[in-house]
Amino acid sequence: MNREEASRSGDERQPTSRRSLRFLSSEWFDRVLEASPAWAPPPEGSVILEQVVEGTPDGTVRYRVESSSAASRIVWPVDPGAGPADLTFTCSWGTAAAIASGELNAGVALTQGLVKVRGNPLAIDLPNAEATFADPVPNEVRASTSFFVADGAAKLGEPRPRR
Repeated sequence: MNREEASRSGDERQPTSRRSLRFLSSEWFDRVLEASPAWAPPPEGSVILEQVVEGTPDGTVRYRVESSSAASRIVWPVDPGAGPADLTFTCSWGTAAAIASGELNAGVALTQGLVKVRGNPLAIDLPNAEATFADPVPNEVRASTSFFVADGAAKLGEPRPRR
């Protein structure tokens, strides 16, 4: 198969880690899970944060971040029988992309009402809050993540495209 045929068939013959991964796509989650360190069952006292992102190119995306004082990991897909999360954050695709890309501070998004929170904030162990909210996305995946869809400009509150 020549390069043009490969391009038409979608087979770019490029390693996944070197291609741009669309934020919150199934391919992005697969790479996050592959690149994450092994995880033991969460210890007693871990916190489960659920993120619900509405309006992504794939519809509503739901995933969890399980955190302990030692580590954090992403859980996707969320098992339909999973118990309730300690906290659930709901926001739009633009807000999630802006926060994840560093264009918008999560605290600012909360105070502006761009992120809705449901659950028990007392589940967060304040002395370990930094570990609870640590970024569970491996650096190699973050570096290859695209926070934009190809079919249009960012909307108000969405991050600007990286050049």
